[in-house]
Amino acid sequence: MNRSMQSSRESGETPFVSSFPARWLPSDREAGVRARMGDAAGLSAFCHPWDGLEACLRETGAECLSLVGYGSLVNAASAAMTVSSAGGLGPWPVVAFGVRRVFNYAMDPTHSRYMSSVGPEARALLNVRLSGKIEHALNGALLEVGLADLPALRERESDYDLAPVACLNWGGEDREPFIAWILVCSETSERGKRRVDNGLLPNHDYYSVCREGAESYGAEFLSAWLDSTFLGNGETPVRSWERATPEIHSRESID
Repeated sequence: MNRSMQSSRESGETPFVSSFPARWLPSDREAGVRARMGDAAGLSAFCHPWDGLEACLRETGAECLSLVGYGSLVNAASAAMTVSSAGGLGPWPVVAFGVRRVFNYAMDPTHSRYMSSVGPEARALLNVRLSGKIEHALNGALLEVGLADLPALRERESDYDLAPVACLNWGGEDREPFIAWILVCSETSERGKRRVDNGLLPNHDYYSVCREGAESYGAEFLSAWLDSTFLGNGETPVRSWERATPEIHSRESID
């Protein structure tokens, strides 16, 4: 484990624009979410290759890693390439707090399944920034990743660390706020300095995979995904980018 990621929260990173949808956090859940955020802030992150993760899970009696997918892992077909059904548990829609979803991870085209692109700038994949602010939130899918699937996940997400994050079921139903884990390539880490580029634009094929995954959870979930996903500048929501990008606008239907 390593606490180095704690110092990356906000420090030296692009400012966020607050557009937190109040409907994501019912008033009777706010105190619980804040408490779990405090708990998460006291936990250590696992820096890739996540040394000690399996041992830590076993020590706590956990059979799975509770992981918030926020990009291609929201897409069931894409997630199934790496994560099994985990005994029928999940995935299910959740909201993660204190994080911001941005397109700023620079894809290596020689090692990616997303080959087509419309230009050299259109090669960004999704990442998150850690802010620790409750008004920064994103919707995603909670995956219960079994121990047997962790090696494949570790290979798939080779530049991403695992950070603890406070979560709530989508709509605030059926479960008290809880802590899960989320993938982050910090801009202040050595990998992040090589892989993060806030000036890139989304890769179109990858974007469609992520968007289709969000849409599979319904129109409201998709709308929230479009409003809580930003370009690398942290200011432009992808809903606006869609409208301004002819190829994407003609392919996707947005209201």
